[in-house]
Amino acid sequence: MELQKIVRTLLQNSRIFRNFTEEEMVDILQFCKSKSFKSGDVIIKENTKGSDFFIIVSGSVSIKKESKSIDMLRAGECFGEMGAISDTRRSATTESVGDTLLLDIDFDKLDLLKMEIQVKLYRNLTIVLSERLRKRIEDIVHEHS
Repeated sequence: MELQKIVRTLLQNSRIFRNFTEEEMVDILQFCKSKSFKSGDVIIKENTKGSDFFIIVSGSVSIKKESKSIDMLRAGECFGEMGAISDTRRSATTESVGDTLLLDIDFDKLDLLKMEIQVKLYRNLTIVLSERLRKRIEDIVHEHS
């Protein structure tokens, strides 16, 4: 997929890049690689280390904990950010569902971005993580009621 199409797709679909300009996106993309996966390919293996996190450009990704499916992510969503941020082992395995195109972002290189871009990105990551935590808490409460 060409760069401009990736930028437009992510600006429209990704909460991580909410309120970013095309210029800011191009700055971020210099620290990214696009990666393609076929259905069933393992992207991240549980208990491994890594500084990369991923944004789904197209396709879907299954999240599994101890081989049990716990979530399905679609275009615009991110994964791998918890391990990248905290520099800890990955808490789950991720597998491609169908043909999937990802943007692989090296978290360790993000501090080379302009400060205002870093602030936007970290703020949006915090919002996404907070929304996921809130959903998990609600799911747990509904399971026990």
